[in-house]
Amino acid sequence: MLLKHLAIIISFFLIALSLTGCSPLVDNAQPHMGLGFAGILDASHTLGQTFVAHHAGLEGIEIALSPGEGQAEGELILHLRASPDSPSDILTATLPVKAIGKPGFHRFSFPPLPDSHSHYYYFFLEAPDLPEGASLKVGLGPGNAFTDGGFYRQHQPVDEYQMAFRLVYHPGLMALDLIKASFVGTGLLLAAFLLYVIPGWALLTLITRIPIWGEKLGVAAG
Repeated sequence: MLLKHLAIIISFFLIALSLTGCSPLVDNAQPHMGLGFAGILDASHTLGQTFVAHHAGLEGIEIALSPGEGQAEGELILHLRASPDSPSDILTATLPVKAIGKPGFHRFSFPPLPDSHSHYYYFFLEAPDLPEGASLKVGLGPGNAFTDGGFYRQHQPVDEYQMAFRLVYHPGLMALDLIKASFVGTGLLLAAFLLYVIPGWALLTLITRIPIWGEKLGVAAG
């Protein structure tokens, strides 16, 4: 029965993986922009956000961006770190400022992180090449729109806001991680069955007869 259940789980994820093909999977981590494009990013300021990755294979972050004031040029840099207090980057990703031609979610892509599941991260944006007086706008939501992290300005927390962003995952690594979790869950079920059901079943077999197996199973577990 357990083997059949496991086979069904594996088949489900293999089918899901084949349907998605090689397309990245996008998780709407914090898509709300109740405050509009209210975050101002210029050459002298940084804007950031903490979050928890809920799957393996994190390979990109999409951020709500809009053109701002002045003639923007250069590159927008995303720094991914373990926390706001970390002095070093896990990785960086860039996006040409000219690619932000209209408001919307714009993707920063990087090599997939196979062990990202349940990891806490911090990313921040900087635009050191923006000319004086030029800026970009970042989409913001209210502070209660997201519970797995917080918004930062100049690496300092700002409780009133949350950045609008989405997380991008590699479908293969994400599926393998879910299959691994299924194996762990099945193992726990098997251990619970051996620990709680088998001894009770053996004892009931010796001392009484319960003709209905479902009732016997329930009493054995008890």
